[in-house]
Amino acid sequence: MILKEKTFTEARDWKQAAGDAAEKEMAFYLRRYFGDDSEVYVLNDIRLEMDGDAAQMDHVLIHPAGLTIIESKSVAGKLQMKAGGEWLRWYDDRSSGMASPIVQAKLQAEFLRKFLRRMAKQPQVIDALAIDFMIAISSKGQFIAPRARRWPRYARPTWWGSVFAPRWPGRWHFRRRTARFWAST
Repeated sequence: MILKEKTFTEARDWKQAAGDAAEKEMAFYLRRYFGDDSEVYVLNDIRLEMDGDAAQMDHVLIHPAGLTIIESKSVAGKLQMKAGGEWLRWYDDRSSGMASPIVQAKLQAEFLRKFLRRMAKQPQVIDALAIDFMIAISSKGQFIAPRARRWPRYARPTWWGSVFAPRWPGRWHFRRRTARFWAST
């Protein structure tokens, strides 16, 4: 069930327009898959503020096993994660470094937990709440994973088109061309 749609404003530049398009694409697939689901609630474009700090989350799913933050990335070329955790954006055989979307999503998850903990009457409930995250790239992008024999617990690539890999079995098998990488805390 969709609880909050994304609020679109006029893009300031081409980067914001591309980011909005990636978020809109992901919101479309979330609406298509979870629109009538009474167990999964979708919040798009969430901004939380606390103590002079803020976190903006592209999509938050509330489900029986906890919460999942989805960070949408607009990628027209290739997105590469190097073995050391570095991230590169490739376009026309040229690369440029970028901030790690895994670190970004992890910080969002920590902020969300602190925010909820402050509001909770029983903070220990929030401490026990599973807050996972996923990185979704636009359908025009390609993800290049590092060659690693063992992946860190927080980063596991998948190769079946797109990703909605559940921590709660048998619930999601959503195969679209939007997300190609997931990670969990």
